Amino acid sequence: MKHKLFISLLAGIILLPSCKNRNTDFLNRFQKSVVQVKAIDSLDLAKYGILMPKHIFKYNDVFVIEKMEENNAVDLCDFSSGKIIHCFKKGRGPGEMLFSNSPQLIDSLLYIYDVDLRNYFELNICKTIRTGMQSSSLIFSYSAGAKDKTSICMPTGICKAGNNIISTGFFTPGKWYVEMTREGRVINGVDYYSPEEFEGWTDQALSAFHINSNMSVSPDGHKVICALMFAGVFSLSNVSDNLEEYERAIFDKSQAKETSGKNVPAVKYGEKSTVTFCDVQSDDKNIYVLYSGKELGSFNPYESDHLLVIDWKGHPVKEYRLSRNINSFYIDGNMLYGTSTYPESRLFIFKLN
Repeated sequence: MKHKLFISLLAGIILLPSCKNRNTDFLNRFQKSVVQVKAIDSLDLAKYGILMPKHIFKYNDVFVIEKMEENNAVDLCDFSSGKIIHCFKKGRGPGEMLFSNSPQLIDSLLYIYDVDLRNYFELNICKTIRTGMQSSSLIFSYSAGAKDKTSICMPTGICKAGNNIISTGFFTPGKWYVEMTREGRVINGVDYYSPEEFEGWTDQALSAFHINSNMSVSPDGHKVICALMFAGVFSLSNVSDNLEEYERAIFDKSQAKETSGKNVPAVKYGEKSTVTFCDVQSDDKNIYVLYSGKELGSFNPYESDHLLVIDWKGHPVKEYRLSRNINSFYIDGNMLYGTSTYPESRLFIFKLN
């Protein structure tokens, strides 16, 4: 689940110029188990009107692609027949979205959240394919604030974990990520990553920093990983009953600093700030993370060729070194499907060893 656009929308961002270096501290943990993987095929997504792919999934022979900055949020693509079904038109009407985020595929259902309108949708992929029209339902909608007017509940990303709802966002009290009800009540949460450099930060600024995270829930719904995008930090939690963190890995400090913004908290990043976890997926055994390590001011920092495998104890397993840079991915068996936006919008297909 990507949140890399939220800083500009919710928190304000100040970027300082930087050189094109890559932080290799985390990558060095995988240097003894690197597997080179070449793309076996690719597809020009621009031919199908997809210019800015954001997330990709695969259901049977149909690719499900979330998009950025386009007229609709999701396309269902049968590339063999050339049939494309456009879903979630940009707008405020029924079945429409303004700013999509945190898509999650569970069996034949795609769950996706509209950050601006705070609506959480379920898209029935089978019915949509069968009818050729979007078949979706509104699961729930969060109000703008709590009734007592003293607390904040503003989710920015949502994942389902069984019957639990796990979310990043702005909350009172502030947390990195939380378990919450469909009515917007926070049950419990995981504390911020708060190094000494963050001492004195306001709660809003800490939230603004932490919403830039990627989450993935294990298929059984019992575990979740939440990984920061602008610090070398990830958190593992059990969610079988209540959300409870059991492991946290910290291997690279953030260079972020709180600064003043116009009516919103702002976060400033220094020259050595790096982009870390760009995308994440998991199965019952392992977690797969797309790791950048590039400096934020460098060219195309959100795409990478480093796909790292970690177990649910947080231990390194192996690295797949891809022949192409990608910004999102989906693993189906031993096949890896990845999208890129530069130098053109493409879908790359890899076979994992």
